[in-house]
Amino acid sequence: MRLIGELSEESLAKRFAAYMMTENISPKIEERDGVWEVWVKEEDEQERALEEFNRFQIDPDNSRYQGVLEKAAEIAREEEKKRRQFQKNVVQISRKGGVARRTPLTILLIVLCCVVALLTNFGYADMGKNDTLQALSFTSIAPPEAELVLQKYDNDIENSNVRLASIKRGEVWRLITPIFIHFGSMHILFNMLWLFQFGRMIEIRYGMFWMAVLVVVVALISNLFQCLVPEKVGGSVPGMANGHLIMALGGMSGVVYGLFGFIWVKSLVDPASGFRLQQSTIIILVAWLFVGSFFMGNIANWAHGAGLAMGMIAGYLPLNIGDSPATRT
Repeated sequence: MRLIGELSEESLAKRFAAYMMTENISPKIEERDGVWEVWVKEEDEQERALEEFNRFQIDPDNSRYQGVLEKAAEIAREEEKKRRQFQKNVVQISRKGGVARRTPLTILLIVLCCVVALLTNFGYADMGKNDTLQALSFTSIAPPEAELVLQKYDNDIENSNVRLASIKRGEVWRLITPIFIHFGSMHILFNMLWLFQFGRMIEIRYGMFWMAVLVVVVALISNLFQCLVPEKVGGSVPGMANGHLIMALGGMSGVVYGLFGFIWVKSLVDPASGFRLQQSTIIILVAWLFVGSFFMGNIANWAHGAGLAMGMIAGYLPLNIGDSPATRT
């Protein structure tokens, strides 16, 4: 709070405060020893408010100050309406039963990831022999076809036709399914904790259908980006394992960053959504994205970045639903 000046009459103080509200400045007036002090709530508003105060003192009856009390009252009513809607959303979310019943998709995704982790020895099973890894990997071509694919494209694993070999055979589920593969207990633990935190927020507020759409779109885009950018700048490429051409890519992090980006933007552009993120959460995830991009070569940074971008874009959509040795991502 910053004091910007004093006025001798209550009517003048109220008129100026109302004008400040119409100018998107948050004022506060207080009576002290027979004079009315005018304060602003935000420090970055002080300079502008002081300029307006000096102008007001020179000519308080100027036409620009006419009718401001009525306009300020309308603004206050709108703010109160938004506040009540926000409280209503928070109350509705808090009363909507147990987590498992209200967030079936989030729980299902966590269960599937855990099952896949057990079936793949947390991603460390032999990729050339493990049926689950072969079924879920972005690229998975069994011998002898694997050799034929490589020969056709001069053994260039960077070639997009090699990377997309399984997709081009009609196995489109592979655009999504790498999100269920994890490499190591810590990898899956942290991803599931973030998925539970962000997934339940979105699913409770907007429902299972929108949550599913968001997960599928973010997974598809983040996996494609990670698997198509050049290896020298952090892209993922397939390799050979017991004659099997397979890509060691997996993780829910691209989706997690997408959910995070969605909630982050929604909390800024739509206060009525009821979303709030702690500053520490934002710092941790943004810092991890930076650290992974510049200091850790085995992290699927393109998946993280693409997922975050897609989630933030989705956050701008005017939704009114609800009530209705591997590369890690």
